[in-house]
Amino acid sequence: MSYFGANVLYPRTIIPVMQYDIPIVIRNIFNLSAPGTKNCRAPIIEAEVKQDSVAYVKGFGTIDNLALVNVEGTGMVGVPGTASAIFAAVKDVGGNVIMISQLAVNI
Repeated sequence: MSYFGANVLYPRTIIPVMQYDIPIVIRNIFNLSAPGTKNCRAPIIEAEVKQDSVAYVKGFGTIDNLALVNVEGTGMVGVPGTASAIFAAVKDVGGNVIMISQLAVNI
């Protein structure tokens, strides 16, 4: 779910890591031979040099061949079979659902 913006490292769990300068290594459980990504505080000298510079994104993840489908409408709330019809259509084209998000609002 991190691909969709979920927190992978929760802020509360990171507080002691930041307080005591404990490095975190994030590993790929599907490729244990990979070195992973080490997250830690920058050394003092490097931090002083970068103090006035802009922070840039150092990495991001992607999923190939992915489409986002948004289905919405007031006529869907409480209508049996709506989700079934949507999933049947995805199945018919050979698709795979990797995430579902739903919000029901009482109007």
